[in-house]
Amino acid sequence: MKKRIPLMLSLALVLVLAFVACTPSVPPDVAPGDIVELSIEGVLSAQVIALLPGDTAFDLLQRSGADVEYSTSAFGVFVTSIGGIAGDSSSAWMFYVNGEQPMVGSDSYTPGPNDVIVWRFIEF
Repeated sequence: MKKRIPLMLSLALVLVLAFVACTPSVPPDVAPGDIVELSIEGVLSAQVIALLPGDTAFDLLQRSGADVEYSTSAFGVFVTSIGGIAGDSSSAWMFYVNGEQPMVGSDSYTPGPNDVIVWRFIEF
């Protein structure tokens, strides 16, 4: 039994470290309420991004570090490619906030504190 205790403690430590490594952390200079969690399916795992006054969902996408391509028109910004994955006439990048698709574009949506934003590549 005594030989199993160190093994069980080692296993527990590995599990705790794995959980901590996979959990997004708040940057040290940002208050917990001034953050947004952003992920890009197939491109970027969930990460915590500081929410600055006036930020839009598109601003946060640009600050995520992902390679983002877009076009602009009278209707606003249209994300054409993220991480080298480009949409076409039968697919596009869409964003969701707290599991819901906003009724405005990413350059018009103002996230709130602690929102969870997920970008998904959708095929029609």
